[in-house]
Amino acid sequence: MRIGKSTLELKSGKRGIGYHCWINGVEGPQLPPEGASFEFEGQTVQYTRTYARRHSFHVNLGGKDHIKLATFKDFISVNVDGFSSDKFAGSSCLMGSFPHGQKFGRDGVTMFDDVDAFGKEWQVTSDEAKLFHEYEDAVQHPQVCVMPAEKVSSSRRRLGESAISEEQAAIACSHVEGKDYEKECMLDVLATHDLEMAGMY
Repeated sequence: MRIGKSTLELKSGKRGIGYHCWINGVEGPQLPPEGASFEFEGQTVQYTRTYARRHSFHVNLGGKDHIKLATFKDFISVNVDGFSSDKFAGSSCLMGSFPHGQKFGRDGVTMFDDVDAFGKEWQVTSDEAKLFHEYEDAVQHPQVCVMPAEKVSSSRRRLGESAISEEQAAIACSHVEGKDYEKECMLDVLATHDLEMAGMY
């Protein structure tokens, strides 16, 4: 995440245990289990650990607006809540444009319906500034991401073969507020065959 000229980088720890946090490319110390906070580009970042393997960083942008970064096992999530027009007006990114969520290309005019094509459109090019201090084995421009041979919808149809039933997934995700988020939670639980994935939400 970048605010102004400062960057906050988060990565899950080895084998999903703990986390690593870098501020402007410099790794910071592991924070205490609960209640720690620090200043980041004039904003307060609050750290919490709600599960043994879930580490959350809440960035308070003022009022009801905030960004939450979280690690859970080997996964990372980003949530943006509030969406005040004075802070997000004109925003356009992989989460869509504000306020209608339209998927604009780099030219700010071309609109995409296909999410795969939209993602490829926004791949960071070799001459653009990099946010992360290391990239390890990630695909880098001019290489392009290799997409799965089958559509995501086909993969989701096979979720019925999961060792975890939809009823079990629904119970695990019953704490999640909002039908869309609850559905996403269930899909993640079924796809990973891991009831603990509900802890990501």
